[in-house]
Amino acid sequence: MLVRQAEVVQVGTTTSGSPRSLTWDGVRYRVSDRPTRWSGRGDGWDFGPDPVAVRSADADPSAGLSLWRFQATPVDGGPSVVVDVVCADGGWVLLGVVR
Repeated sequence: MLVRQAEVVQVGTTTSGSPRSLTWDGVRYRVSDRPTRWSGRGDGWDFGPDPVAVRSADADPSAGLSLWRFQATPVDGGPSVVVDVVCADGGWVLLGVVR
């Protein structure tokens, strides 16, 4: 089941910019699959009453919005989740969770 979210999280990235870790609601996760980069989503992502303003992670701003989807597994054990995250003006934002 997809649960839509719109909350700030911390995402650690590799030198190439791919997500490698996630801290969400005080829980540390590791990326436990190959992250998928979605692109071409436009200039904003509408979640809830206030659209989330995002910036492209690409060097070329005309390339469109980049959004990442990956499986995250808690470092201390527990069930994995699939998350959608995007880099916004205030940092990383969690957009959705598949449980």
